[in-house]
Amino acid sequence: MYPSYEKYKQLKMKGLRKEANACVRNVIEEYLSSPDERFPCHILEDADDNHKINYILFKKIVYPYLKPRLDKDPDAIKKLISVLHNVYQDKEIHQDLGWIDERDLLRKLLSISPQDSWAKERLLTKLVRGLDFAIHEWPIGILYKGETYEEQYQNILDDIEELKQLDNSDSIRLFAEDVESKVRQDRERLANMNFN
Repeated sequence: MYPSYEKYKQLKMKGLRKEANACVRNVIEEYLSSPDERFPCHILEDADDNHKINYILFKKIVYPYLKPRLDKDPDAIKKLISVLHNVYQDKEIHQDLGWIDERDLLRKLLSISPQDSWAKERLLTKLVRGLDFAIHEWPIGILYKGETYEEQYQNILDDIEELKQLDNSDSIRLFAEDVESKVRQDRERLANMNFN
């Protein structure tokens, strides 16, 4: 596709990282002088086992390709999820996306494509893991993230509701009821504590 990209890949495969990174500028120049819409997808397909793309290739080619497609293209969202590490590493891009995380992207994908089983399963797994982590120290307490206890309780209760909407199986219902019961008990315990 672009000779400098092929050279970049060969150098990277040989473990010549410094030389490969020096090639990136040429890749970008070739792409910008003769843009091929398929090339950003080609870069995404070549992402390494850690699903990471060279920082500059991501910032200059892949992200500008994906960004305008995120509101309407489920595949663009899936591709961004696959290289989310690149987003987290770039404060400017992460801020441009509204500090979005994988759960936010999965929700966006489901709003566009409600029957997407991959997104539904992945969000379900994320919610279960998050809730399981929150209660793993019970009965000592509940682990939260957020600003205030009330916000944290509400975030967990919101996650429980979302979980029940995604899957109404008995096992999920029982899990959700267990988490909700523990959260309400913890909330009551903290409300009754004297902090003076």
